Amino acid sequence: MVIMKQRLFLSVFIALLMPMAVWADLNVDDTFKVNGIIYKVTSTNPREVQVDWQERKVTGDLDIPSSVTGTDGNSYSVTSIGDVAFYGCAELTSIFIPASVTSIGLNIVGCCNNMTSIKVDNDNNVYDSRNSCNAIILTESNKVIAGYKNSTIPNTITTIGEYNQEIKGKTNVEIIPVSA
Repeated sequence: MVIMKQRLFLSVFIALLMPMAVWADLNVDDTFKVNGIIYKVTSTNPREVQVDWQERKVTGDLDIPSSVTGTDGNSYSVTSIGDVAFYGCAELTSIFIPASVTSIGLNIVGCCNNMTSIKVDNDNNVYDSRNSCNAIILTESNKVIAGYKNSTIPNTITTIGEYNQEIKGKTNVEIIPVSA
C-alpha cells in the first residue's frame, strides 16, 4: 500500500511538472513556428517577434499576422521581418504585411520567382504599397525596399533599395503618375 501511494504521488508530481516544461517562457533570440512560419523573439517586454529566415520553404499566398502565440502560450506582436526572410522561396506567390510591422530587413523577397503580389496594410504608418504597385515602400523617404520584376514604381519614388535587382534595370518597370 505504501509503494502504491508513493507511485501515485510520483505520477501526480510528474504530471504537474510537465506543463511547466512545455510552457517555459521564451527568451530573446528563441525561435518557434506558427502555421509553418518561423518567428524569432526580439523582445520579451513588450512581447515582440520578427519573421525569421524561412529556409526557402514558404509557398503560396502569405498573410503575415499582426500577432502570434508562442510556444509558451503568450501572445507576441509581429513587428519586424528579418533580412532575407523569404529569400529563395520560389513558390511564394503573394505576401501581405500587417500594420504592426515597423521594421523590414534587406532582400526579403529576393529570388521569389513566382511572386505576383506584395501588399502592405493601409493602416501601416511606416510602409505602404501605394497605387497597387506590388512593392514595399518606406513611406517617409519614398524608397522602395522590396519588390519583384513586375512591380510598378510610382513617380513619387526617389530611391530603389540596393537589394532590389529584380526591379533595377528591368524594362517592364513602369513609372506611374500619382493621381491628385
